[in-house]
Amino acid sequence: MKQRNSKTYWLVFVGILVVIAIIIFCIWLPFKDKTQAPASSQNSNTNGNTNVNSSAGSFDTKDNQNQNANANANSNQNVNTNSQTHSADYYYNLGLQYSNAKNYTAAISNYDQAIAIDPHAPDYYSKKSEAQVGLGDKAGAIATVQSGLAANPGDPNLTNKLAILQTVVK
Repeated sequence: MKQRNSKTYWLVFVGILVVIAIIIFCIWLPFKDKTQAPASSQNSNTNGNTNVNSSAGSFDTKDNQNQNANANANSNQNVNTNSQTHSADYYYNLGLQYSNAKNYTAAISNYDQAIAIDPHAPDYYSKKSEAQVGLGDKAGAIATVQSGLAANPGDPNLTNKLAILQTVVK
């Protein structure tokens, strides 16, 4: 019978610890994203109130956004932190959050803002078309992908998406 030395046991022990650490990390990682609030956007209105929106919380409804806009418009001090101060990626990521929450109308609005800032990002058109399909607007999705191809000629992802959408619509 072959005798094992203490070095072999040590290597087995370290291997087991590594496997346990990986398992714990894989279990912990999904919960980490839900418990830590990502960077948030703040909208200050003239009453001194601050509305904070994060992806972990709820989304502002159109009514809340309109109330904030009305409060800003009716004041001598117009504080507007939303207009043209954010990058295209900001609106794209916000659109992704709305899409994940199946709020496709708000997602499309944010994708439109991202496209207005950076019309040469094919992913913006692609995700917007997916949100349009989520609303049942397949013709709109085709038009969006065609616009994306006009701004990004020959993009393989948009070309494939257009072919798929045209097949589904027919």
